[in-house]
Amino acid sequence: MTTQLAVRIEDEIAEGIDALVRTGRFDNRTEVIRFALADLLDRERRAEIGRRIAAGYTESPQSDAEVAGHLAAARAMIAQEPW
Repeated sequence: MTTQLAVRIEDEIAEGIDALVRTGRFDNRTEVIRFALADLLDRERRAEIGRRIAAGYTESPQSDAEVAGHLAAARAMIAQEPW
């Protein structure tokens, strides 16, 4: 299912959209707008995930013992590498 939206945009933006179509990057204006909106929504979703991850670490920071354990494990793995 799709929803049709009617929007007004500045001439400068329309010209930019048309330039993308002229270069062959997109087939038509609709394709440009769909791509741009999908990209915006994806970036916003990823940013929200990042904010939630950061909030989680702020709410439950690692203890010194946990950090020391992680460092020891990393050093052990590196020591086993055949370089």
